[in-house]
Amino acid sequence: MKKTLFILPSALLLCGGLFAAEAPKKTAFSLNAGAQMMIWSDVEAAAITLDFRASFRLGPNFELSPEIAIWVGGDTGHSTSDKSRLSPGLMANFVIGHFFLGGGVILPSGFGAKANIGYIFGHIMVTAHFGTAMLSDEQNTIFGLNLGYRF
Repeated sequence: MKKTLFILPSALLLCGGLFAAEAPKKTAFSLNAGAQMMIWSDVEAAAITLDFRASFRLGPNFELSPEIAIWVGGDTGHSTSDKSRLSPGLMANFVIGHFFLGGGVILPSGFGAKANIGYIFGHIMVTAHFGTAMLSDEQNTIFGLNLGYRF
């Protein structure tokens, strides 16, 4: 599973580079709120997130999306007195019409991988994602749903 989450973003980055010359140059920003839940873990915890994303269209069907998220509540991988954290990431998405599918890397308490799927209705964006820690002994796996507004 971890190899798949690493290979998917790598393949998307390679495919996106092939189409970069034909790219309609378009940038979008979004503000998103969501709920994240730890799954397949001894720790059953949920967190609320607020994140900001920039989506850079690099081809007709490819975009790179750096993001920065603030996690509040749940198990943040830190001490019990610290219930918030900052989590940067980079996603590579394949876009078909209003749908997008992709993967990337996140930096929670350790290096991790994340896969996502979503739909954009005008300015509203809905995203479901699955992530896991790759370089950690912990089996932290998250599933989340986000609702966002694209500027």
